[in-house]
Amino acid sequence: MKTGTLRFLSAMPHFSFLTKDEKDLIVSRSTIIRLPKGHPVSVQGKTLIQNVLIIMKGQLSIYQEGNGQKELTGYIKKGEVFGGITVMLNAGISLRTTKTDTDVDAISIPDSVIMEICAKNKAFHEYFLVNYSQNMFDKSLDAIARVGQARLFLSGIDPFTFLPEEEIENAAKSLSRFSYPKGTVLFVQGKTRVGYLYILQKGAAERYHEENGEKKIPEILSEGDIFGGISMLLNDGLSVRTMEVVEDSTFCVLPKQEFLKLCEKHSAFSDFFSDTFGKRMLSRSYAAIIAKTLQPKEDSLQLFNQPLSQIYSRNPVFCDADVSIQDAASAMARQQSSYAFIRSKDPEQMGIVTEKDFARKVIAHGYPTDRPVASIMSAPLRTISEKALVFEAMMAMMEEDFQHVGVVDANETIIGMLSNKDILAYQGQSPLFLLRKIQIAPTMDKIIEKHNRLAPMVRSLIHNGATAQNITRFITAVSDTILNKLMSMTLDEMGPPPVHFVFMIMGSEGRRSGGALFSKIW
Repeated sequence: MKTGTLRFLSAMPHFSFLTKDEKDLIVSRSTIIRLPKGHPVSVQGKTLIQNVLIIMKGQLSIYQEGNGQKELTGYIKKGEVFGGITVMLNAGISLRTTKTDTDVDAISIPDSVIMEICAKNKAFHEYFLVNYSQNMFDKSLDAIARVGQARLFLSGIDPFTFLPEEEIENAAKSLSRFSYPKGTVLFVQGKTRVGYLYILQKGAAERYHEENGEKKIPEILSEGDIFGGISMLLNDGLSVRTMEVVEDSTFCVLPKQEFLKLCEKHSAFSDFFSDTFGKRMLSRSYAAIIAKTLQPKEDSLQLFNQPLSQIYSRNPVFCDADVSIQDAASAMARQQSSYAFIRSKDPEQMGIVTEKDFARKVIAHGYPTDRPVASIMSAPLRTISEKALVFEAMMAMMEEDFQHVGVVDANETIIGMLSNKDILAYQGQSPLFLLRKIQIAPTMDKIIEKHNRLAPMVRSLIHNGATAQNITRFITAVSDTILNKLMSMTLDEMGPPPVHFVFMIMGSEGRRSGGALFSKIW
């Protein structure tokens, strides 16, 4: 029987996107059922669909109900699916009334299996979205669209207020409207795919993060609030948060493809969602949770989860401490290296010299080149394991304010060098750049300007694979840099203090676990 089920499913285009493991999962969890002729399968807006049916034999009739009328709108026949769109996009609440016209044999697949595969396989979800949802949602928006109220509704809601009138008109034509009873869980964090932009027209809903079975950062949605934009734009369509209807509610929904077209054509519209997300990321607790939830883009390099082996400079140059500056420079030139590690008799005192050392310490001051190179080296040399992640190295360099680090293997042998330039070149614009800009900012306005770049940069870190812990470290490093800069500017303006003092920070900042919103407990 299982072999027959697999063969039947494999012949359907719906399941052609699935991997062997995904097909095996469906087959192992599915059953063959028989429904007698005249059997009521579902009632529109009332029946909770918990199993998706693949029709193997027989036929279902589909009816749309409204205004006391029941209209036959179509049939579901052999090789077609009942309940897919309902489970994927409507929280399992039946979109249509259906009954069997004949005896029906069907493969019954639990809704949990369908949702699990949707979360893993975007193409599977998109197939249903493109081919079936247009037939199930009422695009006329009932009477609202007919009297132009859909356009008026959108005209008062950000970010549609940023759009030209003709775009609002077109969006209104694409709207559908759906109602859900209290207690309906429309989306589950990290598991449910979002195929529409949901705009709450009437009622109330709650969105929240789930962590260890608990609700985190709950937020009540009221009329005019939006759900789904960030998930579609920034998380490959997987729901960033769970959303539950807490009052009987009505939503206007805009198809994903229409939403993405608006984002592509109008940057102000798209920026509304990315900026909203960025502002939320300024909260440490939000950033920590969201970093565990967001999915890096499929084509992302995941920069910050890459090992140092991707970027550090190999074939290091070594010189003894008593070698002259001239000979060390010659050795670097021969091997076309911008640095050299300096070995001394004490292994703990290994150092490094760079081209900048020659320029600043030797040429600029006329320092004799026959002196030992150890006299201009920077020591002790800081090291990091080759197995460390790029982000870990970057954070260490930011926190301790050094620009070069020796890369060591499992035996603590130096095998290369990493510089801040390596990170800058690899990323294009490293968070190191932000800290440097804050450090040299001449005015408070410039500091504020640089700080405003923190939210989008944190968002970029997440999409490149940074962990919650490393994001918190980065936000804290920025906070520390700003506070140090403010203290320095204050002392420059007011002059030397009359007595020695200590600038003390307590709370989350003092624990170095603060968010980008200062606790103000200083």
